[in-house]
Amino acid sequence: MRMTVRHWVRLLTWGALLAVAAMLPVAANAADDSQVAPGEAAIWGTLPPKIDRVFAAGPPASVLVAVIAPEKLIGWPLELSAKAKALLPPDLAALQTVGHLAGRGSTSSPEAVAALRPDLILDAGEVSATYLTMAERVQRQTGITYALINGRFVNTPTILRQAGKLLGHPDRGEELALFAEGLMAEISRKIATVPQSDRPRVYFARGPHGLETGLRGSINSELIEYLGAVNIAGEKEGTGIATVSMEQVMRWDPDVILVEAPTFVAQEESASFFKDGLQKDSWQQLRAVRNHRVFLAPALPFGWIDAPPSVNRIVGLPWLAGKLYPDLFKDVMRQQILTFYQKFYRVTLSDEQLDHLVKGDASI
Repeated sequence: MRMTVRHWVRLLTWGALLAVAAMLPVAANAADDSQVAPGEAAIWGTLPPKIDRVFAAGPPASVLVAVIAPEKLIGWPLELSAKAKALLPPDLAALQTVGHLAGRGSTSSPEAVAALRPDLILDAGEVSATYLTMAERVQRQTGITYALINGRFVNTPTILRQAGKLLGHPDRGEELALFAEGLMAEISRKIATVPQSDRPRVYFARGPHGLETGLRGSINSELIEYLGAVNIAGEKEGTGIATVSMEQVMRWDPDVILVEAPTFVAQEESASFFKDGLQKDSWQQLRAVRNHRVFLAPALPFGWIDAPPSVNRIVGLPWLAGKLYPDLFKDVMRQQILTFYQKFYRVTLSDEQLDHLVKGDASI
């Protein structure tokens, strides 16, 4: 049977993946499917018998490769801040910036990627017809196998297992998946006891003026919805990221405002908003500001809520749960956070570093 790009490869075992992928020809037509289902990945081209060099198509994929197979990551898609590098192992901190294909403001090209001689181009995160079409086009132009993994937060354990098998480290993927599953289950059980009427209304303030936010279903703000809180921007029609007016935010009058500190140099404008923008009279009128429920989410070495929307967000679960439901989570889950950094990033946090992180302190 001739298989096309529309046939999704379920990553069951490394051997099974190779056997199926070997039957896949270089895709000749752009895919028109709108999603890659949970538990599946899309593959364009034939996987090589050994993968040593991986080009991450965007920031979410770069974090995924870094935690599963750091020795295979060619470089970072965006320049990391010095503070982010300080919380990474030396091998990852030393990697060059190679640009990205996926996401807004692409800084690379198929020709530039081919010159790096990767064995695999990997993308992970939001899946739409745009990303599927781009994957098919890049694979056709470069001849390099391209894999696309559904990166929704709820599928994090599956994503880790998929990546582990794809990159030749199934045991590593399983270890991280089990940690993620345990933490997600523990927190979800507690939040299930909270009545809907007691769940906070949250606004996720992004960008230099805090007026960029994620709508309902946006991959960038899905941690809020996963924790049972109300994403007030979900009342606005559409999905993805949108720019809203200050008047709209004032009408929403959220219970909680989240701001994320920067990971990449290009995002450092967010910290200035938290420091200066919230002092403006219009923001001071909001109940979240009056009640001191504005929180700067940790983002070192990668975002705990977003930036990028990848497996790094697992560590944001205990932190954000404590901010949204302080009576339910009276104590910060320090051990879980420490364990996450040890398992995922291969670094051991000092007590001082951990204190700064959980406070949302961007100065470390």
